[in-house]
Amino acid sequence: MLSTGAITLVALLPGDEFMAWGWRLPFIASIVLVAVALWAPLERAGDAGVSGAQSQ
Repeated sequence: MLSTGAITLVALLPGDEFMAWGWRLPFIASIVLVAVALWAPLERAGDAGVSGAQSQ
């Protein structure tokens, strides 16, 4: 669904705007997704250590 929305937004741009800067939008979105994908396991690992220490 996210890719469909990104392609729809990029397709709404006029051709000259797409060639100027619109092609960068999917790459910027992928950088955000990679950052979240790298951050989420680290956050979860930190939570597991805290809850393990409390249960002892």
